[in-house]
Amino acid sequence: FDRGVAVIFLIIQLTSPISMISYGLCYSPPAEAVLYSPETKIPRTGELALRRAIPANINMKAIQDSLEEISYLLRIPQRKPYGTMEGNVKKALKIALDEKVSILASVPAELRDQASLLHASLTDGKNGLKALLESINDNDAEKVSVGLSSALDIVAQLELLQAPGLSFLLPQQYLNYPRLTGRAVVEFEIEKGDGAMFSPEYGGRPRNSAIIQVVLDGYSAPLTAGNFAKLVVDGAYNGVKLYSTDQAILSDVRAENEKGFSVPLEIMPSGQFEPLYKTTLSIQ
Repeated sequence: FDRGVAVIFLIIQLTSPISMISYGLCYSPPAEAVLYSPETKIPRTGELALRRAIPANINMKAIQDSLEEISYLLRIPQRKPYGTMEGNVKKALKIALDEKVSILASVPAELRDQASLLHASLTDGKNGLKALLESINDNDAEKVSVGLSSALDIVAQLELLQAPGLSFLLPQQYLNYPRLTGRAVVEFEIEKGDGAMFSPEYGGRPRNSAIIQVVLDGYSAPLTAGNFAKLVVDGAYNGVKLYSTDQAILSDVRAENEKGFSVPLEIMPSGQFEPLYKTTLSIQ
């Protein structure tokens, strides 16, 4: 009987969503964080996440999805499915050719000539889809990877021309905040605090300064990116000391406190139309 009761309590403890603290048993230590996901198509690079955030024409997104699928096929360690890759590229090429009018019509008139050149480069250029097909037919995984990256870069450039502003309205209470309604690139020129030199990566002579490029994504976080851009324009980071960690580069917070806004928590969940504000995703 005692053993039976113990087994019942054990089953309840393991299957119940509510911890039976009063029973006094502890079967495993609490987890500090869970960073695992079986979803292998979650953006894993900055380039991919930035590209997916652009609110572009539906036909361009279809081309993008078809090409991005190839990057996952290239990860297969055994024999590569080149036939499937060829089908993906042919699908993207057909959309690009059949929907050319729709794709270019989504671009503002003053940018249409530039978009037309990019479209031609995507379909017929040396870094375009037809060249990518040749690499696939050669069964050369390295050439396919390089060609795919080049084609997706052209796709992103075309999409950025189609999205000159935000596709959603900001909440009323934040309308007077600085905002970034697209993309911006900030270049920081940095020097080492101890006066040391930067070693050259590809030969040449050591330099006493280096450039860090930061891409600001207003499509995903217009208030956060806008506040950062305003700090840069106002000179808040000029001459400021930077501190590096394993995961980030941090600035002296005094510069931000003196000139920046108090920005609400701003999160754009994957697949959502607009950001969520003030509360974490678990509460939202």
